[in-house]
Amino acid sequence: MQRISCGPCQIGQPAIEGWHQDGKEMVGILCLARHNITGGISKLKISIDQPEIMSETLQPEEMIIFDDKKVFHYATPIEPKNSNGNGHRDVLLISTPSSRLNVSEKV
Repeated sequence: MQRISCGPCQIGQPAIEGWHQDGKEMVGILCLARHNITGGISKLKISIDQPEIMSETLQPEEMIIFDDKKVFHYATPIEPKNSNGNGHRDVLLISTPSSRLNVSEKV
C-alpha cells in the first residue's frame, strides 16, 4: 500500500518522478481511501508528447489497470481541502513482472 500525506505546509507528491513507466507488464492502481484532499488525479498517456488519454479522480474501491509497456502514468499532487487539517490518499499498487515465466518449459 502507498500512502501519500499532505498538510497545511506540505503538498503530497504521489509521482515525484513525473510521467513514467514502472518497467512492468501490467499495472493496477486501486484507490483505498481519500481523506480531506484535492488533487490526486490519475492520468495516462500513450507517450510523453501525446495528449492524455485518461484523467480521473479515482474514488475508494475504483481501480485502473493498464499495460505499463504501452502507457505512461502520473498522479497530480494532493493538498488538504481543509487548510488547517491533514489529508492522505491511499492506493494499492499491483503489477505483473516484466517478463512471464513459461511454466510449460519447466515441466
